[in-house]
Amino acid sequence: MPAMFWQFPPNPTNAPIGPRDRGIEHYTGQRLSSLVRETLQNSLDAQEHRGQTPANVDFSLADLETASFNGQELAGAINACISALKPKDESYRKMFRKALTQLDKESIPTLVITDSNTTGARDDGEDDCPWAALTRGSGESSKPGHDASGSYGIGKAAAYSATDLRTVLYTTTFTANGNLESRFVGKSILSGHQDPQGKKVTSEGYLGGPDFASLCNGDIPVQYRLESQGLCLRIPGYTAPKNWQQQVIEIAIDNFFHAIIKGQLAVTVAGETVSKETVGDYAGLLTTRVSHLLSTSGMDPVAKGYIEGIGEIRLRIKVHEAGDDNTQDVALVRDAGMMITRERGKMGPAQFRVPAHWHRFTAIVECLSDPDGKSAVRDCESTSHNELDIDRIPNDEDREPAKQALRQLGTWMRGEIRKHAEPPSNTEPVNATEAADLLPIIERGNNPSGKPRPNGGSISAPVQRGTSAPTVRTTPKEPKEPKEPKSHQPPQPNQPPRPQVIAQRDALARAKFRVGGRSETHGLTIQIPPFAKRINNVQLQAVTEHGGDIAMKIARVWSNGKELKIKQGKISAITPGGKGPVTLEINLQEPVAARRFRLRPASDKDKS
Repeated sequence: MPAMFWQFPPNPTNAPIGPRDRGIEHYTGQRLSSLVRETLQNSLDAQEHRGQTPANVDFSLADLETASFNGQELAGAINACISALKPKDESYRKMFRKALTQLDKESIPTLVITDSNTTGARDDGEDDCPWAALTRGSGESSKPGHDASGSYGIGKAAAYSATDLRTVLYTTTFTANGNLESRFVGKSILSGHQDPQGKKVTSEGYLGGPDFASLCNGDIPVQYRLESQGLCLRIPGYTAPKNWQQQVIEIAIDNFFHAIIKGQLAVTVAGETVSKETVGDYAGLLTTRVSHLLSTSGMDPVAKGYIEGIGEIRLRIKVHEAGDDNTQDVALVRDAGMMITRERGKMGPAQFRVPAHWHRFTAIVECLSDPDGKSAVRDCESTSHNELDIDRIPNDEDREPAKQALRQLGTWMRGEIRKHAEPPSNTEPVNATEAADLLPIIERGNNPSGKPRPNGGSISAPVQRGTSAPTVRTTPKEPKEPKEPKSHQPPQPNQPPRPQVIAQRDALARAKFRVGGRSETHGLTIQIPPFAKRINNVQLQAVTEHGGDIAMKIARVWSNGKELKIKQGKISAITPGGKGPVTLEINLQEPVAARRFRLRPASDKDKS
């Protein structure tokens, strides 16, 4: 068996090369999450029989003999790097010294990631083949097809960020001309330094044969051979966090729930396999939101469409029971099954707003790229594949069509989701004229005393679709201001209690009204800024321009991030002093479009 050794290419220009590698630095924030996401994505892209057998990715820990990858020779290179570091690189000096401590031991803890039912990384001797792009390329991606999730070629750097040695050992087995072929190479990304001959070399070193060549077939050391088709990464010096197995499973399900449910991916962690058949056994590890995504992913699409520049699009949606959940999630998934984002604000031109009065729901939108065309979703993905940004497209000629396609996607998503999530017509309206306690809305007006007026004016808002704030107008003839009872005096017998003033005039004048919903729904959302007094058993009444009543039903009420209870059509209690507004979601029994309405005490009806 020929000898293998570490080699670092020469640096003929003597250009300074520090330890800050762009790709590695990109993934240092969430090392384990980035590593799991990138490796699972790469295995999905290399799935051999898509739709038939899932790509399986196995994560395990092992002890690797330090001598098996020439650890002492690598230690010499790391020592040279430490000598070449600048004073400003003290943190990297500490990291490399820690790596030397690990290399002094006979064996070293190693994370082993192996995939199967994949094509492996093919090596045909060309500079742009998958093996060369994986082990030598920088910012190079050679994944075939427009449905490949990786497109920037820097995802492989996530493995180097997971170890102080900054070293990964690769083995691939693939089919060429009907025969299995294997390759092995080790790679380190350290820092510029001087080799034993005193010559300046680059930061990237390779473990293999002469002239940086990979070892082939029988020349590969026994412990690094891979007998079946696939790819294996060994990351020496990996320090596993506590409960790492559980963390890997959570990350895999959270990001690849759709691929797992569709039977495209199975993940094995320390002997436990998460697949389409077993994913339900891990429900206890998942958040409520991820559990909803899993169950929604197993549903049939309720809508399909096609957008030029994106491809086929599909919608799956689950509408939650009242009080079941507070989310309105829209998960965007592309092709192989990795979720890009479930935050609408990260969808670039495709982002859209969901009215607050819509039901709580979980939706999954799947974008399937054309085999022979571009995908605007793919082109706009960030390097971490967790948001869309139109500026990632380098030229205006391609950017504008992509922007239009994504805007169409956003319009389509909102329109289809609306069919399922918008509340139906109010079938059991509450007639507020029969209410005892009412919510008065008071406008700014001429009030020399400066005191709130329980039966003062009203806020009148044009309720045409798209209105986001009320128009404040003055009632031509205001009733005389009644005397306010002292707080310690109870109401006189046989007299109805006066309505409570729950908000200051400034707050009520800034109340926001929004009409939404289909013509038969008549949804209304009211937001009232914080106020000073607690109120109990609140009901509402809407009055048309001509004094008629509009029966309404309070659907949901939110205050300070918490949903308030509604009993028999009344808000049980609203506590004052919150930082945020009180939000009321209301269903009206009849249309209010092209009308004006008021919210005021029922006792003031005859005076309006």
